[in-house]
Order: sequence, then C-alpha cells, then structure tokens
Amino acid sequence: MLTLSQPEHLDPRFPEDALGAALGRLVHPGLMTTDPRTFRPTLALARAVRHPTPARVMEIDPSARFHDEITVTADDVVVATCRSVLDPRSTSRLRATYARTFASVDAVGPRTVAFTLRAPTVRPVAPRPRE
Repeated sequence: MLTLSQPEHLDPRFPEDALGAALGRLVHPGLMTTDPRTFRPTLALARAVRHPTPARVMEIDPSARFHDEITVTADDVVVATCRSVLDPRSTSRLRATYARTFASVDAVGPRTVAFTLRAPTVRPVAPRPRE
C-alpha cells in the first residue's frame, strides 16, 4: 500500500492517527466491522452474536487464524486484547469508551466471548456478506 506518511503504529488498541487505525484494521481484523456503504455493524471474525441482557455473546468463526495458522481463541486473544485496553494502566484512547461500555469481558468457551454491558443497547447486526 502506498501512503504519503507513516502510521504511528498498527496496533488497533492504540489508534493514534487515521492511517494507523485504518491499516491496523486490515492487519488485525476484529470480531465486528462496519459496512462501508451503510455504516451498520457487520460480523468479521465473529460468526454469530447473541444478545442476552446485559451481555453480547460472540462466537468466533472457526476459520479465524493468526498468520501462523494458530486458531484464534477467546482466551488468548479477544479477552486479553479487551482486558489490556480496560487495564487502568492502559494508555489507549479507547480505554474510556471501553470502560463506559463494558462491565466485563469474559471467555465463556474456547471460541465464545461475553461482553457484559454497563447499560442495555439495541443495535441490530447485519449478517456477514457471503463470499
């Protein structure tokens, strides 16, 4: 990719500039993404979302893998990533938003993550486009 400047870094937990945030999403896809035309949330690495109150439970797609083909699991990635942002020592700009939104983030199965919300929300999630 040709760019006019260098990103601050590619770690999506620390979005410092628009270029770094955009490239970080390409290198490190999340459980959800946003449809570029409708701006509605859509599934990315998640294959399903359930909405039991006050949680959002996400099932990680079994085909989700790291670059070295190791399977993405709830314990070693999603929970660790979210908890690193929620850590009071975190310098992430996302920390305040995560802390306002999530009471906790827990692995409830090898490929299942529960995001317990501080307040209920109603936001429909569009299905992932078929390939």
